[in-house]
Amino acid sequence: MKIYFKNLDGLRFFAAFFVLLHHAQFFKEINSYPLSSVFSVYLLQMGKMGVNLFFVLSGFLISYLLFAERKQTNTINLKKFYIRRALRIWPLYFAYGLILICGTPLFFKMLGINIAPINTKEILTDVAFLLFFAVNFQLTFFGYNKSIVEIIWSVCVEEQFYLIWPLILKKFFNHLEKLICWLFVFGVISKVLLHIITWYFKLGQDFMMLFDYLMLPNKVELFAAGMAVAHIHFNKEKYAVLIAFLQKKYLQYILIVITAFFILTNNFYLPVNGLRYYYFTDYVSAILFAMVILNIVQDKSVVNLEYPIFRTLGKISFGIYLFHPPLCRLVIMFMTKVLKIPNSFFAYDILYPILATVVTSLLAYASYELFEKRFLVLKNRFAIIKTRI
Repeated sequence: MKIYFKNLDGLRFFAAFFVLLHHAQFFKEINSYPLSSVFSVYLLQMGKMGVNLFFVLSGFLISYLLFAERKQTNTINLKKFYIRRALRIWPLYFAYGLILICGTPLFFKMLGINIAPINTKEILTDVAFLLFFAVNFQLTFFGYNKSIVEIIWSVCVEEQFYLIWPLILKKFFNHLEKLICWLFVFGVISKVLLHIITWYFKLGQDFMMLFDYLMLPNKVELFAAGMAVAHIHFNKEKYAVLIAFLQKKYLQYILIVITAFFILTNNFYLPVNGLRYYYFTDYVSAILFAMVILNIVQDKSVVNLEYPIFRTLGKISFGIYLFHPPLCRLVIMFMTKVLKIPNSFFAYDILYPILATVVTSLLAYASYELFEKRFLVLKNRFAIIKTRI
C-alpha cells in the first residue's frame, strides 16, 4: 500500500518559506545599520505561523499513516515507527546541530560576528541538549544556545510528539473522536495552568510566553487539529457531507483569503505578549490550517501545487527549514559587507529574500540528494505503509 497526498509537498515548502521570511527580516533588524523593512509588520508572526503549519501537517501525516497501518495490520508497530522517524530526522538533525554548535562559533568569530558560545562548557551543554532532543527545554529554562541553532527547538518538539503519539493512538484508537476533543481541552487546561503558575510564583509574563512558544503541552492543539483532519479524511464516507460542504468553491476561496489574512495580520488583532495572543493564536491557526489541509488533499481542491518546482521544494523542506538561518545571515553579510549594496527597497525587501531562498534551496537539495536520501531508502525498508522518498 502506497500513499501520496496531493498538494502537501507544496504546502510543506510554504511552511518553511514563512519561517525563512521571518528570519530574513530578523537578520535585517540586527544589522549594524538600518535596512529597508517595508514588509516587517506583516512578517512579525510569519515564523510562528510557519512552525504552527508544520505541527498541524505532522499531526495529519503521522496520524493518517498510523490509521492506515492499524487498518491493514490490526496493530501499530511501535519499533518500526520509531526507526522510520529516526532515519528521517536524526541524520540531518545531528549533522546540522553538531556542525553549527562546534564549528560555527569559530567561523563567525573569524568574520567578526559573535553569535554563538565559544566557551567549551557552553558548547558541551548545547551538545547535550541536542543529543536528548531537549533544545526547547534549554531555551525555556537554561538560557544557553541563543544562536542560529535555536531553530532546532521545533524539531525537538516534533520528536517529543513522535515519542508519545503512537502510544496514545494505540491505546485510544477505538475512541478517536473523544480523544481529539480531550486533546483540545488539554491544550486549554495547559495554558490556564501555566497562566496560574506564572502568576502565583511571580515568574513573569515573558516566561509564560516563552514556555507557551517552545513547549509541547502548549502545542498539543496543533497536532490534535492535524489528527482530526486525518480522521475525517481517512473516513471520507462517514464525513462525506462535511467534506462536500467544505469543498464548495466559494467556501474554499473564502477560507484561503481568511487564512492568508490571518497569517499576515494576526499580530494586529492578537498582539504579541498579550493574553489574546497567548490564548487564541495557536487555536485559530490550528483550525484554519486544518481546514486548508482537509481541502487541498481532496480531488476538487481549487488549489493546485502539483507543479515539479513545488513538489521538489516540499521534498527538501526539512533542509530549507534547518539551513536557512546561517545562510540568511551569510547572504545579508555578503550584500552589505562584500558587495556593499546601498540600502533600498529593491535590494533588501525583494532581492535579499529571493537570494536567501535560492541559496538555501540549493544547499537543501544537495543535502537531500547526497546525504538524506541514503537514509530515506533505508527508512522505506521499515515502512508498512509506503510513501515516496
